[in-house]
Amino acid sequence: MLRKASALLALILVSAVAPGCAAAPPGDKAGGPGGGPVVLRMASTYGGLDSIPAVADFIRRVDALSGGTLQIKVISQWGDWVPDAEAQVVRAAGAGTVDLGWAGSRVFDTIEIRASWDSALARRSPAPPAAGPRA
Repeated sequence: MLRKASALLALILVSAVAPGCAAAPPGDKAGGPGGGPVVLRMASTYGGLDSIPAVADFIRRVDALSGGTLQIKVISQWGDWVPDAEAQVVRAAGAGTVDLGWAGSRVFDTIEIRASWDSALARRSPAPPAAGPRA
């Protein structure tokens, strides 16, 4: 079960992060050297990473594979332990309040996420081609 959850987490996080990383040009807007690492904010309902080793490993691997140019800062205790804290994490990630979120897959059965994810994908995806005349 943990392996499936880890695979699902990796898929969600990579699909959310990859489009932004691929389009990022090196350096600043003026063509000069970059101003340091890109830091993504990840919301988590947990008090720390000790109890979620898959997330801790993911963060370490992102740092190592990017050579430190992409870092993840975890914002712990998102939702202040309220019963719907995991739903708040998902909504915050969908709204763009945070860049990433860690929540158990069980939360997706309890919330309506269609509109949130449609708008998040629209912000991260290129515009569709203009419709031309049909033959």
